[in-house]
Amino acid sequence: MDGSVSTLEHSQLSPAPTRIGRYVVLRSLGQGGMGTVYSAYDPDLDRKVAVKVVREDVHRGQFVRARLLKEAKAMARISHPNVVHVYEVGEDRASPHGQIFIAMEFVAGQDLVDWQQQHPVRDAASLDRCLRMYLQAAAGISAAHRSNLIHRDFKPD
Repeated sequence: MDGSVSTLEHSQLSPAPTRIGRYVVLRSLGQGGMGTVYSAYDPDLDRKVAVKVVREDVHRGQFVRARLLKEAKAMARISHPNVVHVYEVGEDRASPHGQIFIAMEFVAGQDLVDWQQQHPVRDAASLDRCLRMYLQAAAGISAAHRSNLIHRDFKPD
């Protein structure tokens, strides 16, 4: 790690945290319906990780919190080459409302939208390459479904 900690904003109103649990936030990677994902550094294991912080309004209430924690633990049991490994699920006790976070494998790369723009389908070979890429994503979703998990926010980006 280069020692710098980013303070990128994940919204107009609230700055990104500098730490989530034991993880040092490096930068924001994206935001979706369930929360924000950051690249972060795990100082205990000396590795880069992705940390998803579940939106505060999503995890309010004990029933919802319990369901999210149960689903995250189930995700951690999936072992498939097209599914990121979950390292930890917990509550960030330093945050005002004990935000739930999921620390997982960081995979460097690009999303399928960017990949497809760089690899347009022009002939049979490029169509085959595109289909193979999407089949890998589908295989990961299928592995989750076999574990009785439904991904509610799956999209190419």
